[in-house]
Amino acid sequence: MNTLTLYFYRSPVILNWSTPGALTRTTLLSGTKDLLRGQENIALGHVTIKLECEDGTTLHTAMTQEDPMESVRLLTTGQIGLGVLFHRFAGRLENREEIERRLERNQKVRFLKFTLSGTTCRRVIDYAREFENRGHSRTYGLPLRPRKGEGAGCSAFAMSFLEIAGALQHTSVREAAERWSRTLHVPKSMIGSPDRGVNLAALSLKPAQWPLRASDETVPLFFWEPNRMYDWVGEQRLMGAEAPWIEAQEGSRAGLSLDLSSIPTPTEPFFE
Repeated sequence: MNTLTLYFYRSPVILNWSTPGALTRTTLLSGTKDLLRGQENIALGHVTIKLECEDGTTLHTAMTQEDPMESVRLLTTGQIGLGVLFHRFAGRLENREEIERRLERNQKVRFLKFTLSGTTCRRVIDYAREFENRGHSRTYGLPLRPRKGEGAGCSAFAMSFLEIAGALQHTSVREAAERWSRTLHVPKSMIGSPDRGVNLAALSLKPAQWPLRASDETVPLFFWEPNRMYDWVGEQRLMGAEAPWIEAQEGSRAGLSLDLSSIPTPTEPFFE
């Protein structure tokens, strides 16, 4: 059988996106708890990928930061403020061993498993190899678009696998994906620059709301949020999975499965 599985890890502390200050405080708490647990690098949540093809080819991978402490330095000594949300970090691909260790240690993991055709499974494997061969894995960031060759965050990287597999052709997957993203209009005043730092303590206490509309004073930020992915799977399970989704279980981990083997294998280029 050919399967693509996405594992969603909830952040150590539930993030509060209601205001910039609330996000800063909860992210710092989540990052601290993450470091105390052994630098698992999932302060914002995480998504990993497992691919198994009938020809015996397997892949366990995910995008991550090369240095988990780089964000802390940027926020404190760098005074980058909410610029950290746009920053391009040194990145790398996680390997099978560290992903399997994390899966064993974490209780807050849910998953989606997709059955693919053999042709599609090989296509996805080829995409993963080309992504790495082109050096795109060396750049990590929340808003980066992997198929544009910019690098990727963990969730955007996982979503690109669904695109390459043609999963978004399926109405149920496309509707679910609409629930997983978030768009913010980030005030430029909260983004630090070399000549104007943003103090972390002051940012944490700011009562300001996110602007509701784009303007010359904001920078748009679109991204896929791992916690929303994790919560969506839980909601579907709680309500009773409806066709074509089927409830699935891997040990203590709850998930959903969907058969995409009849979807035609896409033929468009991997990268734009």
